[in-house]
Amino acid sequence: MGESGKADGVRAQRRAATAERILRAAQEEFGQKGLEAATVRDIARRAGVDPSLVMQHYGSKQALFGLAVRPSHTLVDDDLPDHLAAVVAARLRELPPETRALMRSMLTSPEAAAAMRDYLHGRVDALAASIPGDDADLRAAAVVASILGMTLARHFLDLTELADARAETVIDPWLAMLAGGNGLDERGATQPVPGSGDDVVMSDTSKEIHQHIDELVAREHALRDGQVGKGLDPHEQRELKHIEAQLDQAWDLLRQRNALSEQHEDPSAAAERPVGEVENYLN
Repeated sequence: MGESGKADGVRAQRRAATAERILRAAQEEFGQKGLEAATVRDIARRAGVDPSLVMQHYGSKQALFGLAVRPSHTLVDDDLPDHLAAVVAARLRELPPETRALMRSMLTSPEAAAAMRDYLHGRVDALAASIPGDDADLRAAAVVASILGMTLARHFLDLTELADARAETVIDPWLAMLAGGNGLDERGATQPVPGSGDDVVMSDTSKEIHQHIDELVAREHALRDGQVGKGLDPHEQRELKHIEAQLDQAWDLLRQRNALSEQHEDPSAAAERPVGEVENYLN
């Protein structure tokens, strides 16, 4: 590559880094102030650039907002039944900047409301596809709406009780029951809700898998956040790829155990499968 080509490559990298820095700054501004109150000048100041660069990269505040609140790929598929516990844990702990920005603005901005509505419809559709019964859509909507309400109460209304470390142990079984139906067996008798205390408590192995997943996700997020503006070095790229493969295997193993338990079989019969055989949990 000639000197001109190298210079072009460096300029392209700098331009991409600037665009990413502006986007991150916009997420923070929209998350704190909402669409209406956040200004291009404030976003530029947070990003450390001239306001003209914000317009040069994104065209308008509305266009920038649309990108800033777009859900990240790590959040798109996590409303499936297997992931409900992880979703609740994530929503009660901390919100991604794009989610906070969208929720802050959705009650005052028609654009934000439309974006949130589309996102929620997508979550309902994904969850309903995994729930049996004629009322799957209704139950899925109830679960999604419940998670939305808890998120608002926890992060925007400061309902401190939801910050209690025990909240997840109370909420998870309730959402599982909601997603699973009315809790009645074929004879009309009430079935125990997983994790409610009426059934066998989640095995230590399943708990360990959940804990392992949480640790992997935390490290994955740390790597992705650290790449903003500079990218990952080769070692970090290899580590991220390894983490993604481990997550694939962990979610697959957990799904196997859940399926065996639902069939009243021994979940310990589940076995970790090679990476090439498991589904990509991001898809």
